Amino acid sequence: MKTTLFRIICLATALLSPAAFVVRGAREVSDAGQGHLSGLAARITMADGLIRVAKLEGVGCPTGICSRTLMKGRTDHETLVKIWLDSIAAIRDTTLDSSLFVLKDGTQQRLSLVTDFRVLYLANPLGGSEKLDLARVKSVEFLSRSK
Repeated sequence: MKTTLFRIICLATALLSPAAFVVRGAREVSDAGQGHLSGLAARITMADGLIRVAKLEGVGCPTGICSRTLMKGRTDHETLVKIWLDSIAAIRDTTLDSSLFVLKDGTQQRLSLVTDFRVLYLANPLGGSEKLDLARVKSVEFLSRSK
């Protein structure tokens, strides 16, 4: 009796576990509760001219994601600046140590890339993620959402 009950519980757990790991769509609200969106679609132009479209899962360093909703950089005066990813229209003119951020309100700002915010984490078609250093990217254009 106990063995049968144990098997039923194990089977139910195995069948229900994937529901806990469902991938949320592009309209997911950040886990920080700030109301900013994560999982943004972007058109990425690589330094060699190759263009691809991907879902941006977050930004971070080579060892892990630091944020799913914001980017950090430094101004010429070494001031730390936070920019919400959903407020960025494009990231252009990327060099080894800086990028030009074009915001949706039309303003532009060149920022030095902070070590923990220079790697893009992209969702790949197989359900995993891939890392892409901004130094290898010519530009990133965030695609507008269809309503």
